[in-house]
Amino acid sequence: MKRFLSLMLAVVMMLSLSVSAFANEKENIKPLLNRDLKIIYDGEFRTFTDVNGNIVYPLSYNDTTYLPVRAISNLINLPISWDSTTYSVVLGGDAKIEPAADPIGEAKTGKETVSAILNKSLNVTYYGEVQTFTDVNGTVVYPISYNDTTYLPVRAISNLVDLYIEFDAATYSVVLTDGTTVEIPVTPPSTPVPETGFERGVWDGNFYINNFAHLDCTVDDGHTIAKDDAQIAEFISSEDDSIIYDMVVQNDADLTTTIVHFVNFSEVENKELITSEMYAEAILKSFYEQGDSAELLSSGLTNICDNEYYSMSLLIDGEVYNDYFIRKVGDDYICCIIILGESPDNLMRALSHFGQ
Repeated sequence: MKRFLSLMLAVVMMLSLSVSAFANEKENIKPLLNRDLKIIYDGEFRTFTDVNGNIVYPLSYNDTTYLPVRAISNLINLPISWDSTTYSVVLGGDAKIEPAADPIGEAKTGKETVSAILNKSLNVTYYGEVQTFTDVNGTVVYPISYNDTTYLPVRAISNLVDLYIEFDAATYSVVLTDGTTVEIPVTPPSTPVPETGFERGVWDGNFYINNFAHLDCTVDDGHTIAKDDAQIAEFISSEDDSIIYDMVVQNDADLTTTIVHFVNFSEVENKELITSEMYAEAILKSFYEQGDSAELLSSGLTNICDNEYYSMSLLIDGEVYNDYFIRKVGDDYICCIIILGESPDNLMRALSHFGQ
């Protein structure tokens, strides 16, 4: 396990030194098109459409929900227009409020990863003032362009026009209200979020949930579960506070160990440019530099708990299998699920507990 710790430290240092200092104004991204997420406004479920009546759905990207800005403006009767000279979406002012187009066909369900553009050069003005949007952790977020539709973070929109926002887990819905006309559904209290923005997962019996990265895990009997810092310390010790261990589970039968941890990049220069794939490549490079025989068996994208992860499967020294599932969470953290085992079958059994 100590070799694992030294590897993680080497990865952080490697990425700190190698990230470019220049960011593109437009970035190709892979958000999740979430047709299952519902929107409630004034107590009613709402269906959003574009100007042609095609039904449009929320996007999820970097732990943030995005909604079509034109559909929201129609919902709350907010004027919206386009200024090509300043490359801006203009909210408020003298523009005519166009009624929402009637939906064509029936709304669909399901989720899929799509190709979109994170558009850092697109301006959004609200009654003449250029707006800067941030997520709940204070990280700057930008508009997304997808299928000729501009999306903005739902929390940023709600703050802009003084709407109250809540998530109702029972109906899997984002609830928008002015706070006076509609009762907000009660949701279970979550673990308090420290100033760092990291939210520690909690265990209820053999069921684990981490809202920060939207992870859930169910384990069967016959597992040893580390549920707090003292128990985790029995498995792992580290002198680096930037690596936050959230969960450790060991299968007592085959000794497969599953680790969920977060790497803190808040002090890393140009942290926003680090990607999940870059982190995976740095892990592989660190194995090589430490003299281990690491064979890359597979890599690519996979879905865990409705979030897209970059996955990498390694065979270490010809006998130990390591699987890594890596996801960037905002600009400050990378969530890494590591499964250590003696065979690929054991690794897949361990992974199958997530999302149950």
